[in-house]
Amino acid sequence: MRTTPCGGRELAGSDFFVDFGAGPAWGRLPLRQDWQLPSSVAPALQRTLRCEGGDPPRFAIVRRGREGEIWALNERALGEGRHAMKLAHLGAVRFTEPRVHTYLHPQRRVPMEPLMAVKVNARREHMEPILAELRTRGARMQEVELQGRRVTVRAEARLAALLGFEQAIDALTAHSGQAHTWLARYEAAPALTARTSKEEEWKDCT
Repeated sequence: MRTTPCGGRELAGSDFFVDFGAGPAWGRLPLRQDWQLPSSVAPALQRTLRCEGGDPPRFAIVRRGREGEIWALNERALGEGRHAMKLAHLGAVRFTEPRVHTYLHPQRRVPMEPLMAVKVNARREHMEPILAELRTRGARMQEVELQGRRVTVRAEARLAALLGFEQAIDALTAHSGQAHTWLARYEAAPALTARTSKEEEWKDCT
């Protein structure tokens, strides 16, 4: 399948998965969610792909007939995409559970998953609960910066482990903290790589 972004250039599927530093912005939208319209509702979107939220966009909406996907930068952006779809169709749209986008590296032949940069700014008294929350999600700590009564924590973590993270920070800080996540890069997915390696062993034995 080929889609046309706002810039008008056709993109092949491989465009989304290579050279994120200089490549198309769509590769930076690793959180996905399927949507579907009931048969009684006419699709409001007239284009296959709609861009929203700046450059790079925070989310994009892909349409394939009466169904499609939302591609998003993070959970907050995914919520914005769902809200846009509900507004466009007066709430008559169904969504599946969000999923993390993965792909098979074309040269290395290993599954790749998104690794996210994380930045949390909160009051100083919330530092330990925030660090504990990050540790439970397997985050790699990079920096803890104390600034008067506030603290800024920077880390990296797998997107799959970060689902629900922003809501957790809201709860831990009584909505006084701000959590931001964005795609840092794609890395080999340990669990998926192990499964793929096992499948290759079985192939070799046949």
